[in-house]
Amino acid sequence: MVSAQAVTAVRPAGRRIARPRDVATLATVGAVLLVVVWWRDAVPAVGRGAALTDAGRLTGLLAGYVALLQVLLRARLGMIECTLGTDAINTTHRVLGGYLLALVLAHASLITAGYADRVHMRMFSQFRSLVTSYPYVGWAAIAATLLVGVGVTSAPMIRRRLRYEIWHGLHLAVYAALVLAFFHQVANGEHFVHSPQLRIAWTALWLSVAVVVVWRRWLQPVLMMPRHHLTVAAIRCETSGTISVEITGRRLDRFPAEPGQYFRWRFLNRSSWYVAHPYSLSAEPDGRRLRITATVAGRYSARLPDLRVGTRVMAEGPCGGLLARRGWSGPVLLIAGGVGITPLRALFATCPGSPITLIYRAHETSSMPLRAELTDIADRRGARVHYLLGSRHDPPNQLTPEQIAGMCPDIGRAQVYVCGSAAFVRHVRTSLSKLGVSSANVRAESFQLA
Repeated sequence: MVSAQAVTAVRPAGRRIARPRDVATLATVGAVLLVVVWWRDAVPAVGRGAALTDAGRLTGLLAGYVALLQVLLRARLGMIECTLGTDAINTTHRVLGGYLLALVLAHASLITAGYADRVHMRMFSQFRSLVTSYPYVGWAAIAATLLVGVGVTSAPMIRRRLRYEIWHGLHLAVYAALVLAFFHQVANGEHFVHSPQLRIAWTALWLSVAVVVVWRRWLQPVLMMPRHHLTVAAIRCETSGTISVEITGRRLDRFPAEPGQYFRWRFLNRSSWYVAHPYSLSAEPDGRRLRITATVAGRYSARLPDLRVGTRVMAEGPCGGLLARRGWSGPVLLIAGGVGITPLRALFATCPGSPITLIYRAHETSSMPLRAELTDIADRRGARVHYLLGSRHDPPNQLTPEQIAGMCPDIGRAQVYVCGSAAFVRHVRTSLSKLGVSSANVRAESFQLA
């Protein structure tokens, strides 16, 4: 067995469109430019009230900018999806959500305190005066209330108790909040009132983001329906706990799907038309069919066996960054936990590289679907497969650095793909890090609602 200390990492090769730090750099540059604009056009503050008001204006501008970033993260943009991946998008979204709430509350508090100090009025009286006397401030107060409500329902303790469709519906209130807040900004913002050019630029920025969101999240899925005419073609039980749904349609050779990605599928029947649920492609797109495989434990997934052949399907996507690395010719390691095998099954059959190793861990045989297909692919590609069956606490199944290196001696030079539960992915990432595997050589995504 190869020790963890003996493994050395290599620098990744190959062309990439962008890197996560490139996206972070662009976002940071935008925030810096916004601060520069505020500083350049701000009137020198005289007195505590003016200083508080100026700070409130800055936090308001930054809140609007962070809100735009939040929306772009959820716009299903190909560059963001492929560069960051779902896990990084979800993490960034949560972090920015905390910043957004803090900036919104700071903006309201600082502006109110600044005005109250200048006119010697109590905070509550001043806030009531702002809401009733200034145009669109009441709308902004409603927007802030909506954002706080969404933030509260996103807390893990509350989120776990909400149905997915209820939680998702509440999050749609964010768009209404942003519309209300926008009118407040351009009508009352000191910089926008005195600078028509800045107001036009800010309006153009918000409209551009709105167009992107409407196109990617609503119009494009609707327009794809008549183009591809997706319908349920077959339903197959894989194990006692998993099911596969095959989908056919027209011109599927032009359907925008790649192995490893997932779509949000909406089955247009009486019981499921109102919710779209994420499922990965469990087979490589071949121009004739698409296939998803899912456990039937969840409230929504439990309805999949009741689907009828011929049911129309709407697909939103593609989503996710679990994509094969183009031009890669070195070793490949795929590590799956449970139903996390679904996107990796498609990658196992198609990703470039050699030698290829698959590690597949599951609690029991009933949670290990597609095993016959994996064996067939392994025989065809000359790949190695390691099945780990049983509890994750069993010593042979713990996926320690030494165990991973033993099953994949070329780990230091390998491109690694990981998929499973959030805890599974975190554990595997930790082991890979201890092995010295560069994060640039790891693409990982966990199954969690987004």
